Amino acid sequence: MIMKKQLLFCLALSLIVLNESSAAANPTAFLRTVDNQTYYIAVTIGSAQLSEGDLKDTLPKKLMTGMDPLSQYIRSQLDSKTVALIQKDNPLPSARSELKRRLTSDLKRLLADPGFYSAARFAGVTLRPETSALLAQDPVGGRRTFLNRMLLDDAYPQDIGQNSNVPGLWDGRDAAGELDLATVRGMVVASLFQKGRLIPTTIEGPDKYGADFRIEFSNADVLKDGLDSLQVAVHQYPVDRTTRSGFSAVVSTEVVTSLAPTNGDCFAGIPLEVQVDPGLVNPSYGDERLETLLTYLEAHNPTVRVQAQDRLNPEPRTLKKFDYSGDTSTRFVPCYQLAEDAPTGTFDLRFDYPPEAPIELRKIFYKANIVNAAHAVTPFSLDEGNIGKRALEQNLDVGVQFKSSVADKTEKDAAGNDVAVRKRDNKGTLDLRLAPWLNVLSLPKQGSQTFKFLTPLFIDARVSTGKIDKDNLSLNRIVFGSQFEIRKYWRPETVPSYHRFLFTFSNASDRDFKQAEWKGGFEWQPIFAQVNNPLSFRSKNRKAGLDPEGAVSDIPVKIGLGYQFVPLFGVEIGKTWRNKSPFAAIEQSNFVRRVYFGATLTLELTSYLKSTTKNILYVRGEAPQDRLHNYFIQTIELPFPSFTRQSSNSAFFSFERGGQPPFATPDVNTFKIGYRVQWDGWFGQRR
Repeated sequence: MIMKKQLLFCLALSLIVLNESSAAANPTAFLRTVDNQTYYIAVTIGSAQLSEGDLKDTLPKKLMTGMDPLSQYIRSQLDSKTVALIQKDNPLPSARSELKRRLTSDLKRLLADPGFYSAARFAGVTLRPETSALLAQDPVGGRRTFLNRMLLDDAYPQDIGQNSNVPGLWDGRDAAGELDLATVRGMVVASLFQKGRLIPTTIEGPDKYGADFRIEFSNADVLKDGLDSLQVAVHQYPVDRTTRSGFSAVVSTEVVTSLAPTNGDCFAGIPLEVQVDPGLVNPSYGDERLETLLTYLEAHNPTVRVQAQDRLNPEPRTLKKFDYSGDTSTRFVPCYQLAEDAPTGTFDLRFDYPPEAPIELRKIFYKANIVNAAHAVTPFSLDEGNIGKRALEQNLDVGVQFKSSVADKTEKDAAGNDVAVRKRDNKGTLDLRLAPWLNVLSLPKQGSQTFKFLTPLFIDARVSTGKIDKDNLSLNRIVFGSQFEIRKYWRPETVPSYHRFLFTFSNASDRDFKQAEWKGGFEWQPIFAQVNNPLSFRSKNRKAGLDPEGAVSDIPVKIGLGYQFVPLFGVEIGKTWRNKSPFAAIEQSNFVRRVYFGATLTLELTSYLKSTTKNILYVRGEAPQDRLHNYFIQTIELPFPSFTRQSSNSAFFSFERGGQPPFATPDVNTFKIGYRVQWDGWFGQRR
C-alpha cells in the first residue's frame, strides 16, 4: 500500500510540474550498458539544442533570398564560409553535409544571443501561444536560449524540424553567475518504474555519449521482462536558477532489431535487421553497440521453431552460419538460412535468443505467413508461346506438349486443280527456356523502391517434330540474347503497385539455323495493387503456436480467389540477316518493326488450379497489307506438389487462336496439353 501511494504521489507531482511549465514531454531515455552486465538509463533533455538533422534542405536558400527582416538579419550574421557554400549550391552529399554543419554552428551562436528577439525583426512571424507566453516572462540564461529556439521554429515552420516544448537542462550558467554541474545534477529528481514498481536508482552525471544525466540501477532482474515495462519519471530538473520542469519517458534501446521482410540484402533467406535508431541525432553509442551485437551473433545462434499453417504443433529447426551485408557503422543484416527444409506451403517462424544475450536480442522475433510453396513462384501464364519474349523468372523452364491444330491446306483434286482442304495437324514439341544468370547486378538496400536486373544470357527455344516448313516455323524457333529490367515500386506494400520496364536484345533463328533475325524490344507492364491480389484464405481458430501476442491463431481451411490483371505495351525493331530458306515470316520485308498492346488476366481459383487469359493486338509495320494481327490464348494450369523449394511442376491445357511473331504460320486454332518443370535459384538472384 505504501508503494502504491508513493507511485501515485510521484506521478501526480510529475503531472503538476508538467502543467506548470506547459511542456509536451518529448525527451529520450535509452538503456545503455558498460560491459553487457552494468546497465544504466541515459536521459537526454536538451530539446533547445539545434542539430544538423533539424535543418531541411530548403532553409539555406530561404535565408539567402528572403526579404523579411529576420532572414536579412540572420544572413548578415552568417560566417562568410557558410555564405559561400550556400551560393555554390553543390549537390554532392559531402558538400551538403558541410553546409549543414556550418549553418547549424552559426544558428547555435545566434540562439545563445539574448538580443536575438526584437519586435521589428519578428513583425511578420506568427507566434504560437506558448512562445508568446514564454516571451512575456522575459527569461534569461538557458530559458532564453530555449525561447530563441521556439522563435526560430515559428519563423521557419516548414524548413526546421519542430522542437519539443520541453526546455533543455540548465548548464549552470546565467547572468548572475556560474554553478558547477554537480550542483545542477543535485536539482534533478527522477525515478525509474517497472510495471508501476519503484526501482532503487542513483542519479549520476552525463556520459561520454551526450546524455544529460544517468539513472543507474543495480538490480539486473529489472530487465528480465524486457524494456516494455520500464518508464522514467523526471519529477523536476532545473531550467534555470529558479525555474523547474519535468516529464516522463519510456525506455528504449538505441539499436533496433527485427525480422525484416525478404529484401535485397537477403533475397532467399531470413534477414535479421540490426540498425541504429534512424531518429537519433547523436548515435555514437549505437554505432559502437553494433560491433558488440555483430560479435555476439557470429558466435551464437538462436533457438528456431517453425509451424506450418496446416499443422498444430511447432517443429524445431537449425540454422546455417549466416552471411551479412550492410554498413556496420549504422546497420547490418545477418541473412539466416534454415539447415533443414522448411515446411511446404505457408508457415510461421520464431527466433529466441538466450536470456544472457545482449538486451537488444532478448525478445521474441516472430515472422508470420512465410510462403514456401513452389507453385506460388510459378510464373503467371505457363504457355505464352512468344519465343524470346517469355518473362525471365526462373533459371530453368522445360516442358513437353502435344499440339493439335486445324488449318487450311492446299491439295490437288482429281482434276489436278488446287483446292483448300481443312486438315488437322498433330505435333509433339519440346519447350525450353534457360537463363544461367537471372541477375548479375547486386540487389539494392532494403527500402529502395527501384530494382534493376541484368540477365546477360538467356536461351528460349521451342522445337517441334517433323520437317520445318512455313506452317510450323514458329514452333521451331531458337532465341538467345540479353535482357535488362527496371522495376519501380511506387506503393511497396504487401501487395504492391509497380512498373516493369523490359529492354531485350536477341537473335532468333529456325531449328536448322537457315534463317535468322536480330531485334531489340521494349515492353512496359504497369502492375496495380487494386488488381494484383494473391489467394486469400478463410480461417478458423486454433491453439496458440509460435505467435507471442494472442491465445489463438488462424489456420487456413478454405481457399478464396486470387487474381492479377497486367496490361502491357511494347515495340520491336530488327532485321533479318540470314535467309537461306525464306518462308512467310519474311515475305513482306526484311526490316522488322511492330508495336503491340494487350493484357493478361490470371485467376487463382485454388492453390492448384490457375486460369490465365491473354490477348495481344500487334500492329505490323513490315506488312502494310496485313497490318493487324490479334493473338488470344487461354491456359488452365494444375500445379503439382513440389519436389524441392526451388522447383515447380505443372500440367497445363491451353487453347490459342490468332497469330504471333514472327507470323510464320497462318492464324491458328490450336489445342495443347503438356507438362512443365521449372527451377529457380541455380546461379542468379531471383527477381
